[in-house]
Amino acid sequence: MPWRMSGFFFVKAHMEEEHFFTCPYCWQRISMVLDTSVDKQRYIEDCEVCCNPIEVEYETEAGRVIRFEARRPS
Repeated sequence: MPWRMSGFFFVKAHMEEEHFFTCPYCWQRISMVLDTSVDKQRYIEDCEVCCNPIEVEYETEAGRVIRFEARRPS
């Protein structure tokens, strides 16, 4: 994770990326902001259009998304 200097302290730089994809329920194109400072993430977030739960799973490398899946929770 990158570090940047803030005054006399080093803090972790927060990296985010907006990722566009299709909702597995309503098929609308939506986006979510992903935290790319973490290697792997898996969580459930509601669709902003139809409000159904979407299981989001992604991996990052060097601050970039290298794998992304959005599916109905099992």
